[in-house]
Amino acid sequence: MKLSAAVLAGVILVLALAMTAHPARAQGSPAGDDRLILGANGSTLTGGSGGGGGGVTWLHGFSAGTLAGVGAEHQAIADAHWTLGSVLGAVTLGTESGPRTSFSGEFHGGSGDIAGKRFNYSLVLLGVSRTLTKDLSVQLEERQIDIDTSHGSLPKLGFTYVWNRRLQASLAYAYTVGGNLGTELVSTRVDYFGARAGFLAGGAAGHGAPAVVNLQTGTIVQPALSLKQVFVGVSKPFSRANLQLVLDYLDLAGNKRTTVTLTCTLPLRERGTSK
Repeated sequence: MKLSAAVLAGVILVLALAMTAHPARAQGSPAGDDRLILGANGSTLTGGSGGGGGGVTWLHGFSAGTLAGVGAEHQAIADAHWTLGSVLGAVTLGTESGPRTSFSGEFHGGSGDIAGKRFNYSLVLLGVSRTLTKDLSVQLEERQIDIDTSHGSLPKLGFTYVWNRRLQASLAYAYTVGGNLGTELVSTRVDYFGARAGFLAGGAAGHGAPAVVNLQTGTIVQPALSLKQVFVGVSKPFSRANLQLVLDYLDLAGNKRTTVTLTCTLPLRERGTSK
């Protein structure tokens, strides 16, 4: 079964915009700490097709507010597959009791093919976040996308409010500036950090064109398609690992995709210890 442009747009948008934050921005990393993040996913698509993939990311904390990492992933769905490498980093300035500003950057590059047609992939992401008050912070991200014939800028503005030490909520808006990406999305997410387990839930709605990021459709750019998405997840810490399971459902102009993703974070080395 060939992968339609509409389904590809759904795959792309889920991976790029509405799901959980990248580990480099989502998790703290104490000085001298090394972590290995392993992930695997499986998907079903309208028409009985589907796919799966996996990836690995290594993170190293240089100080309490500075970390960097490298990663690789391979994904396949219907008649498309692609392989990417990545480098990333983040720096946080300020103190726990005062205003804090965080800067992050990522580069993802690689190639793949769809129905035998090869394409190249490049994504540069720059982000900055700032605490406005003790409970409210603002985030601004810029994604520069160049994938085969698709290109353009996709900035995103978001706000996060911490209700208490266990509950926080986020709201974000992304809109294409230039190029032929044709994307506009509003997304929201709620996180609960329990004593024994964590939970997350959220969704997104808007419009998106094929081949926004992660994969090129190999077709002429199409008008924006309506998109609706919901996701839920649970995380559970163990003595030497943290597991997270996320279920995502996407409906893009009648093309429906369900994805299950399992992520395991393993500490490799901490300051003052040996491997």
